[in-house]
Amino acid sequence: MSKTLSRRGFLAQSGKTGVLLVGGTTILGELLDVSDAKAQGTPQSAPKAFEYQAKPLPFAYNALDGISEQTNKYHHDTHYTGYVKKRNEIEQKLVTVDRTAANANFSEFGELKRRETFNANGQILHELYWDILGGDGKPAGEVVDKLKTDFGSYDNWVADFKACAKAALGWALLVYDPFDGRLHNYSGDTHNQGGVWGSIPLIPIDVFEHAYYHDNGPDRAKYIEAFLRNLKWSEIEKKFQKVKNLKW
Repeated sequence: MSKTLSRRGFLAQSGKTGVLLVGGTTILGELLDVSDAKAQGTPQSAPKAFEYQAKPLPFAYNALDGISEQTNKYHHDTHYTGYVKKRNEIEQKLVTVDRTAANANFSEFGELKRRETFNANGQILHELYWDILGGDGKPAGEVVDKLKTDFGSYDNWVADFKACAKAALGWALLVYDPFDGRLHNYSGDTHNQGGVWGSIPLIPIDVFEHAYYHDNGPDRAKYIEAFLRNLKWSEIEKKFQKVKNLKW
């Protein structure tokens, strides 16, 4: 009576005989590898993880009025780049994570997906934040007319935006909503909480403490004023022109 071969023994034997060799690889070996991949919930032809690159600050570290060079260095070089690095790390882990163990309570896959949106939005919001800073703060363009229409006056928008920035734990944003064609101010307590699906950020202000404590301590209102003084309305207008006719 023949002995039952172990998987390793069978593969070794088949490699010697060449019976199951195709292009230098045993057919059974391929089948077993595929079976293992399925059992682990790993896609058989998983794509290579995309690698995101941190963007350089679009202005000099010392270019802003009331937001210091050191704050910009901490904010960009440590916090922002940290989100990019963690996003890449998460994307890499998602290539091989066990999807069969996913559930609504706790799983590695679930936690990776939750932190994926946190770090992805951390990257995106910061890049938008840098984009619209470095200006003289003087409002101009069709977007200002739209603010007057949707908020009653420019001053009404400013007052509401400041209130949102004071109330939020993480971010306040002026967004364009293609569902109703209007501009709105929204507050978000973390990168991935508080947003409205489909809305497009035009002016995001980071109100996490790392954005202002080095310069102002707990005086967030002073930081908000400095932020508004540095708005680059030409860039805000350019973004608005790209989205103003969108309707979902």
